[in-house]
Amino acid sequence: MKRSLFIVTFALIAQLSFYAAAAQADPSTGIVVDRQGRVYFADERRNVVWKIETDGKLVQFITGKHAHKIALDEQGNLYGEHLAYRGDDRWEFHLWKATPDGELSYVIPPSPGFPPGLLMDKEGNRYQWGGSGNIKKTSSLIQKLTPDSKLVTIAGSGWGWADGKGDEALFGSVGGMAWGNDSALYVTDSGAVRRVTLDGDVKTIARGGHPLEPALSWGVFGGMGGHLFGLTLDEESNIYVANTGGGLVAKVTPDGKVGALVKSESGWAPTGVAIADKELYILEHGPFGLRVRKLSAGGKLTTLATVEAADQGGAFGAAIRTAERAGLDADKVIVGSMVAGVIVVAIIVAVFFWRIRRFIRDFQRKRTGAA
Repeated sequence: MKRSLFIVTFALIAQLSFYAAAAQADPSTGIVVDRQGRVYFADERRNVVWKIETDGKLVQFITGKHAHKIALDEQGNLYGEHLAYRGDDRWEFHLWKATPDGELSYVIPPSPGFPPGLLMDKEGNRYQWGGSGNIKKTSSLIQKLTPDSKLVTIAGSGWGWADGKGDEALFGSVGGMAWGNDSALYVTDSGAVRRVTLDGDVKTIARGGHPLEPALSWGVFGGMGGHLFGLTLDEESNIYVANTGGGLVAKVTPDGKVGALVKSESGWAPTGVAIADKELYILEHGPFGLRVRKLSAGGKLTTLATVEAADQGGAFGAAIRTAERAGLDADKVIVGSMVAGVIVVAIIVAVFFWRIRRFIRDFQRKRTGAA
């Protein structure tokens, strides 16, 4: 029993640390709703795209696809990406299409590099965030990829924040992108929501302050990128934003007024949002798993489906299953492990500063002795 508890605790602490970093780097934001009311969402941890049927049944619609984003066309076909690491800093991707019946085909066959954007216009142009990324932070661009593979920069240049036209505009970490009713692109950029016309005119709709700011824990865990991820717009051009770092969904009106709409419980964070028939669908991530919740037009919040951590791969799912086999209360193990993880981190930090202080003291003693 003690050995099992140790294994579970160690695995959970390791997975929680990994999740804190990975979720901030690139969690899945993909959630869409078709005309029949079926909900699809991407689960990048398990490499599955799930479907919630109209009767509430949760099924694995597509498997073996490491997708962070998905999209629907007018005919109800689902599009997604697949990204795979091939070693030696080599990445490979392909874009796929699935009919409503689940028949798969390639949109772009396996190719080296990273997936282009899934957001398309009627001419077949794809729109995406490009540049140096969240590590180097030297350039941030809104780009268009034409059907003949020509990459065109619509707006952006260096890393930062500035409104303007073309390369006069500056962007930071762009987490989500969606079409507006005015045929402009709307993006989440670090702590801002911004509008980008296809001729490159950039205007900030709202920026900073609650509820667009992150929680303190986001910075503590290192968040190298932005904390705003998926977004969607309704028929009145209100913008709904998944503030992953703040653990809530914010609503931004066309004139820039911002309010908190849905607050996630502790341990959960929204990453993607979708609107259908005036109802808001929210994809949430957490160390306990993934789930989809729906906010009705009348304000009622319900959970449509949950993918438990025990149903997922990785150390976290293995740890939960080990707890269950050992006859332990998995929920108590999770909470206890999170507390233990905080304590371990506090001890590591304390030891680090103690060693630094000791090094400085020894250095000063040697310097004094040499003098």
